[in-house]
Amino acid sequence: GLDSARTALQQIMQNLKEHTFLYEGFELKVTMSFGLTEGYRFLSESALLKEADDRLYRAKEGGRNRIISAPLAREGSH
Repeated sequence: GLDSARTALQQIMQNLKEHTFLYEGFELKVTMSFGLTEGYRFLSESALLKEADDRLYRAKEGGRNRIISAPLAREGSH
């Protein structure tokens, strides 16, 4: 589920944070942001991708190295 995916992504992000990449003589640091969702909540692939994409953009807005997996508020939802 989301918890195991979040844990795996946190480990990947930590490993990347500790590593410096060399490219053509330059030192580069890599950051990552992710949007997670669970497929069983949705009826279509497009709705699933939309939800994950919304979360990804929310993660990017929050800064570097973010994982967003909490439900987003939707217009008209109660």
